[in-house]
Amino acid sequence: MKLYLMRHCEAVKHPLLRYTLDSLTDNGVQEARDISKKFNRKLDYLVSSPSLRALRTAEIIANERNMKVITNPNWMELSRGIYADRPYEEFLEVWSKGNYDYDYIPPQGESVNQGRRRIVKGVEDILNLDGDVLCTTHAGLISNLLMMLFSFNFEEGKPKVGCFCELWFDGNYFILMPELNRFLNIKEVILSPKTKLDKFK
Repeated sequence: MKLYLMRHCEAVKHPLLRYTLDSLTDNGVQEARDISKKFNRKLDYLVSSPSLRALRTAEIIANERNMKVITNPNWMELSRGIYADRPYEEFLEVWSKGNYDYDYIPPQGESVNQGRRRIVKGVEDILNLDGDVLCTTHAGLISNLLMMLFSFNFEEGKPKVGCFCELWFDGNYFILMPELNRFLNIKEVILSPKTKLDKFK
């Protein structure tokens, strides 16, 4: 099967604090329309984070293909809790004081490790669909999955808005192809066993 992990199209930013708001810009809507026309891969399922910026991206693509969108909360961005409505740098400053502990839980949020357990569930949900899947989600979700499977660092694994990571799965291994994942700057095919995700459950 093939799994296309897509970062949602361009989202609105808070005009002063610059954190991401949960809606698409007009440009983001047009990006999604352009992608829906140019994306010529076979799809059996379209899955989305329920966050509006991801869901709206998925709905535009689904309308072009006459498909339904399956929403799955396991593909929502990791929750920063009370810091979600603040600049990301503010959260990083607080997190850095604890040496970026992956078990740190921001008030009303979740830790990285809690989020990763959720990501594993999301991957299992998609593998149970047994077909080629496009999942509209978030940079942090895609990056964390690539960190877990292939040991990329967080910034390396973040696609730009409206861009894809293409993962092939042969029943045992996840496969990254260089020509299909150019944002990762890899030079050869990379494989990672599905069992590698077990330690994050």
